[in-house]
Amino acid sequence: MSALPNKIPTKRRLLLASDRSDQSSELASILQAVGQVDTIATSAIPDSPARDLSGIVVDINLRSAESVQIVRNKLRADAYREVPRLFVLADALHHGSMQAWALGATDTIARPFDAQGILQRIRAAFPDTDSYDETDRGKALNRGVEAAHAVMVKIFKKLPAGVPLKFSDIVEAENKIIKAIKHSSLREWLTTVGCHHTDSYRHCLFVTGFAVAFAQHLGMRDDDQRRLARAALLHDVGKAFVPVDILDKPEPLTLEEMEASVAMFDMLMGKGESGSRREWMEAKGNTVEADI
Repeated sequence: MSALPNKIPTKRRLLLASDRSDQSSELASILQAVGQVDTIATSAIPDSPARDLSGIVVDINLRSAESVQIVRNKLRADAYREVPRLFVLADALHHGSMQAWALGATDTIARPFDAQGILQRIRAAFPDTDSYDETDRGKALNRGVEAAHAVMVKIFKKLPAGVPLKFSDIVEAENKIIKAIKHSSLREWLTTVGCHHTDSYRHCLFVTGFAVAFAQHLGMRDDDQRRLARAALLHDVGKAFVPVDILDKPEPLTLEEMEASVAMFDMLMGKGESGSRREWMEAKGNTVEADI
């Protein structure tokens, strides 16, 4: 029998985008322990990521409107939708954390740096295929995310196509979600979701994770945890018949796109046609900013 060839481990390639005067040299030296690090200014973030890029680490002043806008404009491109992103917080204050999550953070780290803690976060946020978590804990987490994702597919794709959403589908998913977060953590749930989902799906799965983790933190009974998980999974069901392309569109909606959304709202509210609403939108202008 011939010997199996040794598998060469994949080395992460990380992009460190910084607006700091020292180019985040301390952080770069820590990251080099787990991968190749390319440090650039935020204004130099390429329009498209390299094919072998594992993820992007963003170290900027989250209180600077200019810095935030530069990063937002760069990372909102379709090419970066699936790229995990880790943001550096100057402190543990609420504002920086919320700004990072609004920019699509997969995870966050904070100063002062704890090298071992950062390396653990990097390994979780930018996983290697070679080190895929096959432990029971990892399997439970993956099954929970997959179950929640399956419900999103039923809501946003199958329901508009006339396939009913069954109560049993929700019950099956909520049990797996509760087990996933109980045996891992909210941070791991958010990290896993952030690595594989974007926009509407990501929002719904984030809400579900926060709701279940909050219920478990409060020590709620299992039945109440399931009710909260169910409510979180279904909280955006009213958007089911609005095309996902409209829900996830980063640019302002056109009049026709906004009208499609309003027509669905009117149908749900039993108002029928929305002709008067069209006149109102035309009076306001040809485009309306999406706030979905």
